[in-house]
Amino acid sequence: MGQTSYYKRQGVGDPFVRILTLINLGAAVGTFVAWPNFSAALADPFSLVAGGGRAMSPSAFEYPFCLIWAIPLICVGGAFLAKSLESRRMARLFAAFPSFLAAACVGWLYFSYGYWG
Repeated sequence: MGQTSYYKRQGVGDPFVRILTLINLGAAVGTFVAWPNFSAALADPFSLVAGGGRAMSPSAFEYPFCLIWAIPLICVGGAFLAKSLESRRMARLFAAFPSFLAAACVGWLYFSYGYWG
């Protein structure tokens, strides 16, 4: 009979998913901690990209701005669920999605919006 190791891969996660999950949690928590600074810097560009209106003092729970913290939290939950269901590819996709979305928004705003808008 062959030997079976019960310690194989127990407690060892994917470092890519773990690092991106921590970055996503940090972004979501950082949004709430430094909301006055975020709202002043991101109000015009983010409402322009998302199509929302511009308020004088935007709340973190209004439409375009709730995406800044809600999408990373939803994706952290999705990555945890996919990881618990042992779907490594789906966990990586959930963990990387907020970064891809942020890069797409920045790219749209700074590189192509001048040509289309």
